[in-house]
Order: sequence, then C-alpha cells, then structure tokens
Amino acid sequence: MMLALQGGKRSPFVRRVTIWLDLQGREFEPRPVDLFGADFESFRARNPLSRVAVLTTPTWWSVRVDCLRSQVGQGLEAIEAQTPEARSQKLDGLVAPHPMASTLPSSPEWPF
Repeated sequence: MMLALQGGKRSPFVRRVTIWLDLQGREFEPRPVDLFGADFESFRARNPLSRVAVLTTPTWWSVRVDCLRSQVGQGLEAIEAQTPEARSQKLDGLVAPHPMASTLPSSPEWPF
C-alpha cells in the first residue's frame, strides 16, 4: 500500500510524520504543496481545514496525522480495513473536546 504525504516543505508537522513513516519502515510518496500559492485550492479540496500534514491512502481516505500513532495503536491497516462509516466514527473519537467547551455559551452574544 503506497501512502502519499501532502504538506508544506517547511512544515515541522510534515517532517515529524516523515520521520514516523521512516521509523515504521513504510513506503510513501512525498507530495509537497505550496500552501501560499497555486496549490492551495486543490489542497483545500482534499483537506477542508487546510492543515498539514495529510496522509492519503490509495483509496483517497485522508486524515490529519499530528498524533495518529499515539491515538490509534493498531496502525493504519486496522482503520483502512473498516468501512467508511466505521472509519469516520473512529476518527471522530480521536477528537477530544476542549476543556473549556462546556463553559462557553450555546449561542454567542456580545459581550461574552
């Protein structure tokens, strides 16, 4: 399975994921993206949050991979083998709410 790592050339997050992939012995194709140029809109189409790094599998399933290794102990194969709905639920579970979220008003009004 060939992975593609998309992101800015100078991003510390891209370098971190590159090191992690190398340590895991995984083959991947680096795909540099000019986030401040012509590549931005095509990158945003694949990653609406416009954050790097993005690791893409051949089935075009994408995920932001800041903490993937520590959060998903089973590795990418376990997630990739699941249905798209199951993958979505797994990834939703990786996102923890901010500790202050419960103290914010349900509808923002000025002044806060």
